Amino acid sequence: MSSSCSPTADSTFPCHQCGLCCQNVHLSRETQFLDRGDGTCRHYASDTRTCAIYADRPDICRVDRMYATRYVRLYSWSEFVALNLQACAALAALPGPGGQPEGKAVFRK
Repeated sequence: MSSSCSPTADSTFPCHQCGLCCQNVHLSRETQFLDRGDGTCRHYASDTRTCAIYADRPDICRVDRMYATRYVRLYSWSEFVALNLQACAALAALPGPGGQPEGKAVFRK
């Protein structure tokens, strides 16, 4: 178990809002309740790549809140961010139609 500290305002999760986690909620037991039937979150707006309920999204969709409520005793914030970034990379590498990488990731800041 690592010593840890809570994330601060200057250490937020570096989300690029690519939408890949929203388009693959079927892959995690913790997010399957959000599946609209095709693996995509029922609140995800494909045309704008945004969340229709972003301000009121579930805790599972909030990296900082999940860290504080479930993982603060297991990982440092840096370790937790690194693990989540590994999950992001794994989602980006998933095959899309035709067996090619999905390529949906459009990184925005």
